[in-house]
Amino acid sequence: MDSKLQRFCDDYLTNRAEIEKVFKIENGAVYPVCANIFLSHDQMADAEKLKECKKIISENTSVFNFFRGNMQAPAASLMACSSDPEGKLSQALEYYDILKKYFSSSEELVLASLMLTDMARSSEISEIAERSKVIYELMKKKHRFITGYEDSVFAVLLSLSDRNSEDMVDDMEKCFTALKGMTDKNNIQTIAQIFTMAGKPIEGMCSRFNELFEAIRNAGMKYGKYNELPILAALSANDTEIEQIVSDMSDVSKYLKDKKGYKGIFGADKRIRLRHSAMLLNTYYSPSAEDDAVATASMLAIIAFETMLMMSVTVNCI
Repeated sequence: MDSKLQRFCDDYLTNRAEIEKVFKIENGAVYPVCANIFLSHDQMADAEKLKECKKIISENTSVFNFFRGNMQAPAASLMACSSDPEGKLSQALEYYDILKKYFSSSEELVLASLMLTDMARSSEISEIAERSKVIYELMKKKHRFITGYEDSVFAVLLSLSDRNSEDMVDDMEKCFTALKGMTDKNNIQTIAQIFTMAGKPIEGMCSRFNELFEAIRNAGMKYGKYNELPILAALSANDTEIEQIVSDMSDVSKYLKDKKGYKGIFGADKRIRLRHSAMLLNTYYSPSAEDDAVATASMLAIIAFETMLMMSVTVNCI
């Protein structure tokens, strides 16, 4: 492992430790996800700032508000990355109220609201929400039994694209055809949403994804075939050489093995380490925020990936 990647892993572990000081929770998925949020914003977690953000959420929401519970730690982490945490929450609550006119209240809608604070002005939200509902209904028409409230956040992110809504849903269908049988339909739908946001030819991305999966397996790493696959799909959407990805994933997994949270009988097992390694590499390979890439398809794919990670907190699959 080169020194830059090792420092990146060390920053991740430091972030985890800071988050654990503030959020004493049983759901272990929260810590790696929140640690990665700070990495993706090129910042380091600070326990005192996280405490302040947690306090702001408590003071501005009711006990049963979806901004609390499972989403409180990710929300506080996103707020802590902002220069104006209180303003970010206020704007997210405003956006949330508008989105609720089109979608049911949910933790996923909280994530969509928080993401939108970095990508849209207040004057645009009603139009975004309306288009999001159109895209959601198109997805539901194709796959009624697997399209649920958890897909609302992806519909919101897809609505930010300037592409035709029907064309995007058609691209998702191409992904279903290309990946049929590789995993369950729910995971294929998530992969299809991420690939559609990436803005590259679907067939090529599916082929590269399969190639990466096989290369990882052939290297002796038993990467899972269910909830962890969308993470790998997001990783495959970048332009890093597959050989480099496989080598780096092996190095990161081995490096984490003896670190807190991964060692001993109560530490994360090898498969979880591999998922976390894919998560870290996805962020490590991401374009710099200085590139003003928020408006590009590649950054939308990264944002979708981050959202997927935060959604995983509710089912403890990271």
